Amino acid sequence: MKIVIDHIAKIEGHMGFVGHILKGNVAKAKLEIKEGARLIGGIIIGRNIEDAPLITSRICGVCPVVHNICSLKALENALKIEVSEEVKILRKLLLAGQILQSHSLHLFFLSLPDFFKLDHDIKFVEKFREEAKKANQIRNFSDKLVEAIGGRAIHPTSTKIGGFGRIPNKERLQKLLKESKKVLKNAKDLAKIFQNLNYPKFERKTEFISLSDKKEYAYYEGKINASDAKPIPIKKFLPKIKEIQTPFDVVKRAKYRGRSYMVGALARINNNRDQLNPEAQKLAQESFEEKICYNTFFNIFAQAIEVVHFIEEIQKLLDCYLSKNFKEKEILAPNKILLKTGYGIGVCEAPRGTLFHIYWITKSGKISGCNIITPTAQFLDNLEKDLRAFLPDLKKMKEKERKRKIKMLIRAYDPCISCATH
Repeated sequence: MKIVIDHIAKIEGHMGFVGHILKGNVAKAKLEIKEGARLIGGIIIGRNIEDAPLITSRICGVCPVVHNICSLKALENALKIEVSEEVKILRKLLLAGQILQSHSLHLFFLSLPDFFKLDHDIKFVEKFREEAKKANQIRNFSDKLVEAIGGRAIHPTSTKIGGFGRIPNKERLQKLLKESKKVLKNAKDLAKIFQNLNYPKFERKTEFISLSDKKEYAYYEGKINASDAKPIPIKKFLPKIKEIQTPFDVVKRAKYRGRSYMVGALARINNNRDQLNPEAQKLAQESFEEKICYNTFFNIFAQAIEVVHFIEEIQKLLDCYLSKNFKEKEILAPNKILLKTGYGIGVCEAPRGTLFHIYWITKSGKISGCNIITPTAQFLDNLEKDLRAFLPDLKKMKEKERKRKIKMLIRAYDPCISCATH
């Protein structure tokens, strides 16, 4: 039996799938990336360090903020620049808004129709009109938050090395804090839908990797948590990652200690469930019986839990920021940066998982080397292994239903091919 899907719709980018089942055994389960290498990492080599965050944010239109901030963190790490707590709060707000925006799009408009066998989004929105309004309200809220702090909703302009180019308007942030109460209620209502979905019965043990911190649900900083070991510093973790470039594949795959692994919402919740905010914590406790969930379809529900968590997080951060008597010099970026030769690593949790930016810079302030390891590039091998394990369950299905289930699993991972082919 040969299974060919030329185009997987409702993911970011272009990808297909080919599977072979011979005498009941899976001989092939291969994702085919149908985009060329974009070489953005190469574009910044030789450019001034200030250009890197602006250029790398163009890697993806769905998650530009996290590339921008991860790039800034890598440069600051190389230059030994420490930012203030106020800057960290504002950057965390930007990242939380980015995750909200991405998750609400993927959950409601890309993945949820799969569970109702609706191929056309217009039919889906007509059937779930009120729920669609709530999902859009969450997205609009996240866009307004990112614009208020970052300068615009898609590619931030106010983020700088060492701080910000301008101070966010307090009245605007106070309005968003007030609005967040209704947004949180909408998120909890939508999360109940995902809590009660009939997820396919599937389980395959794998490795879950994410940032981790004892103090909080880590997404801006922390150590790396692999579920088979204690959290370790980022610089000690990176040598354990091996990037592999296979022939005819524009995406570099990644392995941890020679094994595939998963990053993203399910990995974060498996590793850091105890740090979830209260309302999100309730959802997780009601739904996950085991400490580790190995059904990767539940990455969808994990994203729904994170939507609730990050709205709660935004409320906490806004309240903290607005109650502080901050000084402008604690937020504004320095006029002059002391340049030096350096090597820096920036790590953040993107919507789809852990993102690494690694730069080498010269004493004249130029980028001399760059490596970006995106979440999708990290989990593609794991997704293929899941597909290989899942295919035998689909042998007796009709072709249309079989393909629907394959697409459903692929979309559960929420792949971003633009990031993978950066």
